[in-house]
Amino acid sequence: MGGRANRMSWAARLALLPVSVLAVVVSAPGSASASASARPTVRPVHRVVLRTLVAGLRVRQHPDVRARAASRLGRRGTKVTVDCWAPGSLVAGNPVWYHITRPRHGYVTSYYIDTHQDPYLGLVRCGSRSFRREYRALVARLRIWSGTSSRYRIVGRLGRAGSKVVVSCWTRGENIKGDRIWYHLVRPRAGFVAGLHLDTGHDPAPGVPAC
Repeated sequence: MGGRANRMSWAARLALLPVSVLAVVVSAPGSASASASARPTVRPVHRVVLRTLVAGLRVRQHPDVRARAASRLGRRGTKVTVDCWAPGSLVAGNPVWYHITRPRHGYVTSYYIDTHQDPYLGLVRCGSRSFRREYRALVARLRIWSGTSSRYRIVGRLGRAGSKVVVSCWTRGENIKGDRIWYHLVRPRAGFVAGLHLDTGHDPAPGVPAC
């Protein structure tokens, strides 16, 4: 399972899949079994509870081994609630990371989670949600970053104070005058801005989903 399962052979992984999923995996294009009517639909999964395979697993702010570890989980077998997956830095050749909401908030490498397969079948990709909400910048020349801290590169700047932005989700990042909430922008360009500099009224803003 988990880290060990990530090292499993392709055949061993197939053995773990439900029969209905196997039918999709092994059917050749154009064959009768691969016809549209025969293909089962995999429903999107927005939340799943999994377990850790090691003690003290680091929970990071981003799906990157270089990102700051915001916290650590407890003993091996700790339950974690996962709401999406994201590609990130490689851990033993595995690029998949999971965003957890319980018992901590952040990203953990899939390599130490009992997923059996990566990404977890049907689990939505982080940022794939259709949520959009408009806010305005409270300062002029607000910088848009590639990540949630000033260690990342600047990918753009807004104009005057009051410039409109559209956010899709929030996450935790660098502490800016006591506020650790950052928002992912989809307009005017993709990137992250510190919540302190948007007119959200409260961080995280009510109704905005976690990234």
